[in-house]
Amino acid sequence: MDNVEALSKIYDQWCKVNNMPKHENGNYYSADDIMLDHYQDMPFEPTTKQVEFLSAFGKVWDEVAHYEKRYCFTDVTDGDQFRVAKVIENEKGYHPLGKANPSDPHELDKFVGKQDHIRAIVDNMNKHLGINKETEMQIKFSTF
Repeated sequence: MDNVEALSKIYDQWCKVNNMPKHENGNYYSADDIMLDHYQDMPFEPTTKQVEFLSAFGKVWDEVAHYEKRYCFTDVTDGDQFRVAKVIENEKGYHPLGKANPSDPHELDKFVGKQDHIRAIVDNMNKHLGINKETEMQIKFSTF
């Protein structure tokens, strides 16, 4: 078992014990989903204690994941707009971010919009990962 898989099991167990709600897809909301609440509407409000744990856990996760596989966020074109996407070092392609429930017409897709808006989201998310623009470009170019 690798470190990220071990952390996933710890996180799932913590969520179960703390009665954290799940997405409609059956998975628990990620620490990023909850901590970056202003990017996604949550159907619940975490307690202060839960937020403290998730913040600390998110930092540990990012450190471990950083050494396992470096990743960052970038902006990609999506029709005539731009979208936030996750890119993983030395893996081909990208993973576009979107709504938690794509079939919900009432949920706002906060990861698509004008370039300046999406770039601001990308820069903020990368800042939390400790990724600057030069590192973002290195990771991004390794995916081609």
